[in-house]
Amino acid sequence: MKSSLNLLLFILILLTTACDDKKESSFELVFDQEEVQFGKAQVNQYVTKKVRIKNTENSTGTFTGKVKIVDSPAFSTSFNTLLTLQKNESKEIDITFSPTACQVYSGKMNILDEDENFVSEIYLYGEGITPVSFSLDKSKLEFGLVKSGNSKNLDLSLIHISEPTRLLSIAFGVFC
Repeated sequence: MKSSLNLLLFILILLTTACDDKKESSFELVFDQEEVQFGKAQVNQYVTKKVRIKNTENSTGTFTGKVKIVDSPAFSTSFNTLLTLQKNESKEIDITFSPTACQVYSGKMNILDEDENFVSEIYLYGEGITPVSFSLDKSKLEFGLVKSGNSKNLDLSLIHISEPTRLLSIAFGVFC
């Protein structure tokens, strides 16, 4: 009985010391900017920007996880491998904005650990715009005959096809 009690006490001591050796992993990952602003990009075109992420000195060790873009299909990354960062190590990640419509877009790039737990995020913003194009009525570019010593003025109006209310007028004159 006494040897069984000693054996049980020895096992409890081993378990207690084994549990004390395990430390909870914690990570502090920071980005080199607070958010990524892509500005205006033409529909069906793309803009790529770089974001640097760092595993700080405050982390307990090496971070291993993945990068995931959420909340908008207009943002993507080609970084599809496992993200591994030693303490104080940083990596650059390319993010691409590809708008498919004329609208404002927002999304997030999340950093998840190996168990898919959230660790950090950065917000992404961009606006899809139409390409700039103008129509031109060549018949309105005719000055006609101008007698010597006379002048004739012509107003040229450029109208943005997708936004007809946007008008640019230019006055031309001819003097003979």
